[in-house]
Amino acid sequence: MARTDKTFKLSYNESLKLCREGKLPSTIQGLALTLGVSRTTARKVLAHLEKNKIIARSDDGVHFLQPVKGSDFFSPVLTKPTREVAETRFFNWLLDEKIARGARIAENHVAAQINVPIATLHQIFVSFSRFGFLSKEQHRNWTYHGFTRELADTLFDFRYYCEMSALDKLVELPDDSEFWQHLDAAQQLHRSYLDAPEESSQNVAEMDAAFHRLLLRYSSSILLLVNEAALSLIFYFRFHESWREHNTERRLIALSDHLEIIDALRARECGAARAVMRRHLEHAWHSVLERFQEKPQVS
Repeated sequence: MARTDKTFKLSYNESLKLCREGKLPSTIQGLALTLGVSRTTARKVLAHLEKNKIIARSDDGVHFLQPVKGSDFFSPVLTKPTREVAETRFFNWLLDEKIARGARIAENHVAAQINVPIATLHQIFVSFSRFGFLSKEQHRNWTYHGFTRELADTLFDFRYYCEMSALDKLVELPDDSEFWQHLDAAQQLHRSYLDAPEESSQNVAEMDAAFHRLLLRYSSSILLLVNEAALSLIFYFRFHESWREHNTERRLIALSDHLEIIDALRARECGAARAVMRRHLEHAWHSVLERFQEKPQVS
């Protein structure tokens, strides 16, 4: 996604929140200052709001034509942070180039290949090196170690704790939390794919990762904020590497699980959400074990 396109989508989502609160500035200059964007972006946002019949503008100011719905927001899949975009490009590069464990990779070469700033890539490499995924060599060169069974065990234990804990907090969020609007958008995206998976252009791996990041982002977990790199590695291994092969049945089951979790969260039924999440994560872990050519242990 181009930087300008992402800026517009993020700004549009923010403008919808202003509309919901009745605080949308009526002028281009006012909106630009409020959102901290250029006048060009602000003008585009206002035009999009009018096109979608969210507002109408006149000499009297802004008139709100209809309540803002969750489906009006751009999906989090389309508004990923810059670092997350860079991480995804790096992970896909590892897979596309079939980089073997023990290979040496240079920051400047990889940055040029995937079109991300070297400074951003360096930060990513440093954060991943804390888990043994990479190790630093001389002159901004690195050795790629990839995943070991020990690293996978540690990361998935961490993931299980974070995601199950997140559900407890999410069901307590107030009705006016923006989380519910993003959840509605995710629900709509999932249903559109499940209605016609063979016709959809959606990347299911990214849809799945975006859904789980959405749950974790709004759970206000200190562990999550400190260990964002750990979660990135989890999503890479599970959703980029394990789902690299075409497996329609697995994808349909995973997305159906998400819809069950959404329904349970909407009903404020934490127990039901946790039961589905537990099953969902167990399936994910079994697929990880398959990558290590080990049979899952049944407790």
